[in-house]
Amino acid sequence: MATCFNCKSQYPDAALFCPSCGSVPESPARESYSGSILLGVALLALILVWQVASLTPTSGENQAPVAPEPPDEAAALINSCGSPDLDRISPDNEVQKSSRFLLYRKAGVKAMFNHGSSSARAWRLKAMVDARTLKPITADKLARRLPCANVGHEL
Repeated sequence: MATCFNCKSQYPDAALFCPSCGSVPESPARESYSGSILLGVALLALILVWQVASLTPTSGENQAPVAPEPPDEAAALINSCGSPDLDRISPDNEVQKSSRFLLYRKAGVKAMFNHGSSSARAWRLKAMVDARTLKPITADKLARRLPCANVGHEL
């Protein structure tokens, strides 16, 4: 049995109106979906946080990209002429610089390199010399002896 909210009399649950006062009974309380909606929003937020966390770089990935170093003239000579008969690096005690020597015995050419500056790690051509006399080789002699060494420097 239901109780009328207006006159407080009892009437059957299936009645469409109160038989005493004629008022329409209150509609039954609707089911609340707020718990389901709250759960859905929480799951959506969890998925969003998961996606953002997977896009965040790890400690090794957050470094700025490093600009490529300028081309190394010693490596360029080795790439164009092949492996030398002798490749020696000798330290220079003066300014913490070092020198590199590439010897091509068949051509009779010794290429001498230094580091370009204290900040640059690339080898820069210092001179192309005769392997026996250690005197500088002219560009035309170099072109005859070691044609693969298309060096743009006038030695």
